[in-house]
Amino acid sequence: MHTSYAASRGLSILIGSVCLGLECWLIGDHQFHLEGAWTPTAVAAVALPVALAGIAPLGEAALAQRHYFKAAGFAALFLVGLAYCLSQSIDRSAGARDSRIATADAANKRWQTAKEDRQLALDAVEDAALATLQLCKPGLSKSFCREARAAEAAARERLAGASQAYVAAGAPVVTDVLAARLVLVARLMGVTLEPVHVTLVQPMLAPLFLQLGSVVAFAFGFAPVMRRLGDVSRRPAQSPMIIDVKARDVSRHVSRPATLAEVSEAEINRALAALRRQTAPVSNVELARLCGTTTASASRWTTRLVEEGLATRAKAGRCVAIALTGKGRVA
Repeated sequence: MHTSYAASRGLSILIGSVCLGLECWLIGDHQFHLEGAWTPTAVAAVALPVALAGIAPLGEAALAQRHYFKAAGFAALFLVGLAYCLSQSIDRSAGARDSRIATADAANKRWQTAKEDRQLALDAVEDAALATLQLCKPGLSKSFCREARAAEAAARERLAGASQAYVAAGAPVVTDVLAARLVLVARLMGVTLEPVHVTLVQPMLAPLFLQLGSVVAFAFGFAPVMRRLGDVSRRPAQSPMIIDVKARDVSRHVSRPATLAEVSEAEINRALAALRRQTAPVSNVELARLCGTTTASASRWTTRLVEEGLATRAKAGRCVAIALTGKGRVA
């Protein structure tokens, strides 16, 4: 195995272990807060991501061995386990975020209510002051004037209370700062995005990355090992074979390759004549075409020429360039 490939597999297993540990932490913390203790349900929920991360290498090994029903079963288990793990980790990661958003919504509602009450109290003070001006004119009943002044004083007290509540409510806050920023960036890029969509999707990104990251990393790191184990398990046991044949029987059925000594002088002269007519080096295929023979014969002739010092053979790209030496041109 190549060193870089082995290092990449080791790094993949390390990344998968980190992602799996964080995913188990999220799910375990969520189950612990739900159950109040480490119950069997909480332990099973933590063990499920570990089993889920090992399903991908097993499924790939089953598919490589052409066990399609087993691979389909692993795929179904993977999808069910992935849905459960994502639901648990998303619920955990979105809990604090949802709490902050709910707190911000409640604060904004209190501010809006205090603002409306203050505006109503301000309108009531204005109406009471106008009634006081109209009822306290000379010549009118003093009792009506006293009632109008009392009503104006009561309206001003309500205004003071509403103003204090308005100040205590504080300034309005952004419900989801991250969603507001992403919406702004999306609008700058020409994409229409609603804050509610960001609020719903964003908590799913980290759990999805952790779960799929662990599965993909372990699939890359452990799948070659699983394939090798599968190949060894499917390899039949081989017993040693003893072949008892006579040497003369072997010589009858085994063809002997042509040796360089079988190249005749006429073939050598034929190849020399074809090369002397060329002004540039030629390939083995071109030499065979010039001599009207096969490429195998041309290769044997070239080897004989090279051994006798009549020609040279050098690598030129994907071909072999054959050229005569000075001895070959005058021979």
